[in-house]
Amino acid sequence: MKRIFFIFVTLGMMSLLSCSHIVDSMDSEKPVATQIAGTNFVEISAGTMELGYVRTSGILFPTSYYDPYFVTLTRAFQICNHEVTQSEWQTIMSNNPSYFQGDDEGKKVTLVETQELRPVERVSWYDAIVYCNKLSIKEGLEPCYTVEGVNFSTLKYEDVPTNYDNKWNLVTCDFCKNGYRLPTAAEWEIAARGGLTGDVYPGTVSVNKLDAYAWYGRNSENRTHEVKKKQPNGYGLYDMGGNVLE
Repeated sequence: MKRIFFIFVTLGMMSLLSCSHIVDSMDSEKPVATQIAGTNFVEISAGTMELGYVRTSGILFPTSYYDPYFVTLTRAFQICNHEVTQSEWQTIMSNNPSYFQGDDEGKKVTLVETQELRPVERVSWYDAIVYCNKLSIKEGLEPCYTVEGVNFSTLKYEDVPTNYDNKWNLVTCDFCKNGYRLPTAAEWEIAARGGLTGDVYPGTVSVNKLDAYAWYGRNSENRTHEVKKKQPNGYGLYDMGGNVLE
């Protein structure tokens, strides 16, 4: 059965957003980002930032209910600088649910890109928390998510619900654990903005510069692309708009 809903970190379909984990910190200034040496992770500091916007012409955060408001992060967090790739997913989950793979003309990778480095997609929210917990366990970290009666160490992919499940909907997340998790809505928006406020695109305030930062309808050929092929935003994060749906 096809999975009925998707998540990301950005698929035209959705993919899993880069997992994140908390680092203790306190700061009242605007969040800033620091690349963690030798890793693909960026640490975004605690701080206060204006989110939302007054609607003008942008597309990154559409709809009228995003009136400006301030959010304060009381703790820093670390986030991967790219979407979870098909290779990374395969290593942990032993499968690849992605639509964009194989030799079909509308699905196959372009000649200058690597298939395994395209973002994973057709991933449900249940799948995402399993991936995060299994990755935490593999790296000796504390899993953040708990589902009553579920042993994530032995759980198989085919046993993850493919429809809405009341037990899984009661999942809890312990933000004090040091393992991987999905970013909150505020964390994701702060990360996606890359230090910019107002009505913005990923990495820029100008639609004329969007091609440099994002794969979208006008330049993607209606397919996903290898991660990190466009310029990063101001926080050093790639593909925070386009390539896949957030």
